[in-house]
Amino acid sequence: VIWLYYHMGVTLREHALATRVGVSYRHWTQGDHISAVSVIVLTLEPIVRTICRSRTNITETRTVGGISTAQVRTLKPLINDLEQQIGPTRTRYLEASLVDRGSLNLRNNLAHGLLTEFDESQYITLFHLACMLGSISSTDRTKNNGET
Repeated sequence: VIWLYYHMGVTLREHALATRVGVSYRHWTQGDHISAVSVIVLTLEPIVRTICRSRTNITETRTVGGISTAQVRTLKPLINDLEQQIGPTRTRYLEASLVDRGSLNLRNNLAHGLLTEFDESQYITLFHLACMLGSISSTDRTKNNGET
């Protein structure tokens, strides 16, 4: 996994995220499923934010009581921002897998303590999302560099 990201011309931040995906996979194959899931779930959101940061403003300014404050946007709107770039099918896959209460909702279920153990198919979904997001990020770099 790290090799794949490295050869796609990733930035240092993306390399660190790719390293986390690799560490997660190693934990999974060694039977440490709790660590594997914890690491990969905590890596997917920064990957989405890195992709969004390259094309959108990830903060919203809100005025409360006459005071303007910047707030970090939640994951669901960030995923929706990617739809124009990745299409509705991949957008729905990300949303359903990570943050949709009526679907898998893996990220939220783990983050809020609603799911304490993951089975192999759930881990594979998370791992596939990390790889898919890595390929989206590399496609962007290729387009920005004028390559095909």
